[in-house]
Formats: sequence, structure tokens, C-alpha cells
Amino acid sequence: MRPNPRPDELSDKSSVNSAPPESGLIVQCGMREPRDFAARDKTCAHLLVMPDNSCEAEFVWRAPDGAKKTRWLQERHAIFIPKNVPCELHWKKPAAFAHMVLGVALVAGAATQRPVINVHICREWELAANDLLAHFLFNRIETLCRDIPFPGANPDAAAACRLLASLTIKILSARETGVSPGLPVPSLKRVEAYVDKNIGEQIRVRDLAREAGFGARHFPKLFKISTGMPPCRFVLLRRLEYAQLLRASGETKAAAAAATGFFDQRHLNNTIQRICGKGRAGRADKEKAQKLPTSRQNLQSARGKSGHTGATL
Repeated sequence: MRPNPRPDELSDKSSVNSAPPESGLIVQCGMREPRDFAARDKTCAHLLVMPDNSCEAEFVWRAPDGAKKTRWLQERHAIFIPKNVPCELHWKKPAAFAHMVLGVALVAGAATQRPVINVHICREWELAANDLLAHFLFNRIETLCRDIPFPGANPDAAAACRLLASLTIKILSARETGVSPGLPVPSLKRVEAYVDKNIGEQIRVRDLAREAGFGARHFPKLFKISTGMPPCRFVLLRRLEYAQLLRASGETKAAAAAATGFFDQRHLNNTIQRICGKGRAGRADKEKAQKLPTSRQNLQSARGKSGHTGATL
């Protein structure tokens, strides 16, 4: 027998469902115990994020024609719920969870092409296929949620949730207009696996295009649509990410540089400085970036750069 929803989780009485500032959002997150959730918010949209691979839940909602729909969910998902849509989430086991109440201006500003007016249930890899940043944000939210019980609050989790909410609405808005999603998911996964396997070797664009099954001329454009960055920038960020992991495991900078495709330790240091910024402007950017999740810091810093990185691609 399912437990009844708590009174403070119902839309009429929940503080979570009170309207946030127009341009803002309310975030509750943490490790959620098995308990039902039911809501119908007449003023705000909601985004439910299941960032944990161990998540299991049954989602029930009403379609515009009044029909009751049910979907069983396992592993990582994001559920967008427009305002004034009754819904229930029957949570089955302890797992990380984030619940966002989205301000009207936030939703309108993120929907760059067409307003999102329907319920959307997206797997994590579906969002990551359009923009790889979604993958990093899911990872970040999962990590932060594991440290607090639900419903909790965490400034870093709130920053990651804001980015994920804007990104999700943008993707859903484009999807409803038929905009090209970029590379198919299997192709993108093959490219990522190839980069990880050859992280210490020279990686050429034509090699990545071959793994994806596309021509070298069209591959970079499709890859950028999917990930938000050109292939060379993606490879560079993967090299830096692996170097950071090696340093955290106790390797020297020289060993980390050699294992991740940099010429030497100096080359690695120069690349880090160029990506993260230096001097007065760099310090200002760093202070601003500290408010963002780690993966977003790297991506935001990287997107403003251009030119050859100095590393093998």
C-alpha cells in the first residue's frame, strides 16, 4: 500500500510550491526516502531531477485531454512539469533527488524558440546528446545530493540545478521546433569512448569522425550542436580532467602530463593558466566561477577561448 503524500508536499499547502521570484527558482534536494509526492501548481512549472542510477519511481500525470498517463522510471531522468498540470511521483527506494520550482521569467527566458507547454520525461543521455554539459551537471547534482537528506538546501546544488533547468528548457524548446539534435547518441558515446581510450595519444578530427560514422567535413558542426563546443576543445577538457584525476590520486604533474597527451609539465601548466585565466581579469573570472559547479567552470572558461591549444588534439 502506498503511503499518503505528506501535507506539506501538496500544492495547496507546500512551501516548496509557493511562487518563487519571477526570475528565480526554489530548489530542494538530497537523499530522498521512499515517499509519495503529489502536486498541482497553478503558477509555476516544476523540474524533477533523478540524478542517481539507482533511482526507481512511478510518475503519473494528466494529459491535456484529461487522460491519466503513467510511466515507470529507472536510472537518471529529468521531468519537466508545466504549470497547472496535476502529477504524482511514487518514490520506490532511497536515492538522490532534486525538486525545482521554476519562476515564470526563468522558463520564458530559457525557452529560446518555442514555449514548453507539455510534460516531458527525458533520460540523462537524451539531454547529454544535445549538450554534454547536462552529463556533468547530473554528476554534480548526484554528488551534492548524497551529502544531505531530502528536503535540503545547498548553494552549489542550487547553482547546478539552475544551469540544468535552463539547459533542459532550452533543449525541449528546440525539440518542439524540429531543430537538428546533432550526433545520434550511439555515435556520441563511441566518440567519447575513443577519446577516453586514447587520452594520452594524438587524436585527429578525422579519427573522431570515423568513430562517429560521419564525414570529417560535417562531423565538427554536428559535434558542436551536441556538446556545445568543437571537438578540439572537448578533447582538451578531457585531457585536463584526466590530469586532475591523476594528480588527485598522487601522481606528479610530470607523470600526469605525460599520461594525458601533453608535451611536459610546463605545457600542462600553461594550458591550465590559459583555460582558467591569469592576472587581474583571471582572478575576477575565478571568483565568479567559484559560484558555479566544477564542470561548468571548465566549460564556461573554455568556450570563450579560440585558436590552437598547443596540445595534440
